[in-house]
Amino acid sequence: MRFCFQLLLWIFGLSLSAAASGNDLVISRAFLVDPAGALSIDQVTLADFQPAGPMLSQGYTEAVHWIRLSVKAPDHGDTVELRIRPAFLDEVRLYESDAASPGGWKTRVTGDRYSYQDRDRAAVTLAFVVRPQAPQTVYYLRLKTAGISRLYVEALPSRVAQREDLKLIGIQVVYLGVMLWLLSWAIHDYAMRRDSITGWFVLSLLVHIFHNLAVMGYLAPFLPPQAAPLGDMITSLLVVGALLSAMLFHRSLLRLYMPPKLLMFVLNVLIGLSLLELAAIAGGYPRPALQANNAVVVVVFPALFLALAFTLRQEAVPSRFILRTFYCMGTFPTVLPMLGWVDAVTWTLYAAQVHGLLSGGLMFLILNLRSRQLLREGQKASLDLELAQQHLHLERSQKEEQGRFMVMLTHELKTPMSVVRLSLDAMKMKGPLKNHADRALEDMNDIVERCQQVDQLEQHRLIIRPQPCRMDDILSDLKQNSWAPDRLLTNTEPLPDINTDPQLLRIVLGNLTSNAIKYAAPLTDIEMTAIFKQRQARFGILITILNQPGAAGLPDPERVFQKY
Repeated sequence: MRFCFQLLLWIFGLSLSAAASGNDLVISRAFLVDPAGALSIDQVTLADFQPAGPMLSQGYTEAVHWIRLSVKAPDHGDTVELRIRPAFLDEVRLYESDAASPGGWKTRVTGDRYSYQDRDRAAVTLAFVVRPQAPQTVYYLRLKTAGISRLYVEALPSRVAQREDLKLIGIQVVYLGVMLWLLSWAIHDYAMRRDSITGWFVLSLLVHIFHNLAVMGYLAPFLPPQAAPLGDMITSLLVVGALLSAMLFHRSLLRLYMPPKLLMFVLNVLIGLSLLELAAIAGGYPRPALQANNAVVVVVFPALFLALAFTLRQEAVPSRFILRTFYCMGTFPTVLPMLGWVDAVTWTLYAAQVHGLLSGGLMFLILNLRSRQLLREGQKASLDLELAQQHLHLERSQKEEQGRFMVMLTHELKTPMSVVRLSLDAMKMKGPLKNHADRALEDMNDIVERCQQVDQLEQHRLIIRPQPCRMDDILSDLKQNSWAPDRLLTNTEPLPDINTDPQLLRIVLGNLTSNAIKYAAPLTDIEMTAIFKQRQARFGILITILNQPGAAGLPDPERVFQKY
């Protein structure tokens, strides 16, 4: 693990800093805090300075900071560049002793609020070109910025400084190449699936790419001289926008796992705070906005998302274990300086790039796993749909075949039955034998009619023709046409007319009375009642057909209304 991170840092040049390679010509550094920013250069030269390391970091403050540099002359008399980073400092002013200048001091100024065309050399890093005299020369730098007062300065021979600029360009090419590849994948995946989470990832990548270009100084060459202050505002907006876009993406992702409402409320508050910070920057108050944003980035954001990751209550794609692992890996780079794997100075200079690459890569892995899983589920759903369509087509074919069979069966059975009925009538048979034959023919006819009606019902071809009718008349007809009318006892109260299909109602009640007669105890009565009743806030007629169970016993309640 340690080797992997060291390799990553080497790729970004953290192990290739000029100071580490012995090219820095700075002999000593010291700093002075000017709270009111009112000290003149003559007063500063007489003040007491405090020793300083390569990196001056004083947080967000309105105070002015002075840096005193003792620079030795190069061996070959080359020009020296006071190379200053980061590139988003508002104003850095150089004071060098010059007897020919008014007051004895020559001054120059650079920063992201000043025109790129006025810099000592055409480079994205801030720098002053000087010619230190042997054995050493003292220079003063005055730093005033609305952002964090953090300054790293080194004195390099011009040829060495050019090589370091080429290294930075190489690092930037690697960074942009990876981020643009992630962006192209995310755009393609969003175009394919229209997943909102991937859409937020696209937005986050875009903001982080422009944020990197801004803080590394690559926007300055494209701005006209009079628009240099605008570049400073754009950089501040992108610093806040990078955090805001990341929070929007993570909120969209974490919602899949049902996190605690309280933690999501805190996240929504932070999103609202970022929107207020953007408004403050646009309104001309960048320092408090950037200070609040930095506090969220350093303290609140890592702690909140670790708490969210370990309190998720629902599984999703990818699993909670994978999500927690990646979130832990995403916060791990913040402890690299504590582990001694990289010094704090160089980490500060490259942390944004390393963290951007690492977090972007981890989120890509999460979304790639999610995309592949959803793709597999989509393919399975498509296959299931295709199988269901095939089954539906087969079922429809079978029903059509069944319908044709029922038409043929009805024709083939009813014709012989009519012949038998005519033959019985011609023979003028009477008595129980004739009644038994008529009842058998009627049963056969009922079976054919029921099969035909069931087929029409299953194929949704049964036409219902409602019309006004009376229930007592229908029950009387059922009793008269029954083959055991003496066993049917009807009990009805005065009932209103009903609007239904009388033929279908007769069929339903006829089936029930026929079954009651068949399966009731021999010679027992069948009771049919019809009463006016309210059920589920609606009025209607309740029909009851009651019989005593015969030798077959009571039917299975779960299967009494099944087809077979």
